[in-house]
Amino acid sequence: MVTTGLIDLDPEGGEHEVVLAFEDLTREQRNLLTTRCRLPAAVAGLGHLTTCVYPERDIRLHVTTTRPQDTADALWNEVPTELTRRAVVATRPKRVSAFDVAHPADRTGYTPPID
Repeated sequence: MVTTGLIDLDPEGGEHEVVLAFEDLTREQRNLLTTRCRLPAAVAGLGHLTTCVYPERDIRLHVTTTRPQDTADALWNEVPTELTRRAVVATRPKRVSAFDVAHPADRTGYTPPID
């Protein structure tokens, strides 16, 4: 539980943000994502895809959900095997600024870039 002393910032069943980020992609890898992934379909019934950010070499998808672990797992399961080394799925309660990494298991942190 995360609190400010006054209110619970991570209430059970509260809204969370889940981010799937692909970092430092080549043009071919970006094309692979657009032709093989079903990311919006993966979160159907779990959450709402709120933002897609496509800077030059990265892709980020943001999902609002009350089921963060299920959503993180569903997104990770859609990542093509050849892109898992370039991907991270992280979650945070909407009222908390820091993300916790859900996938891959060997990654310890994620901070989204400021666009």
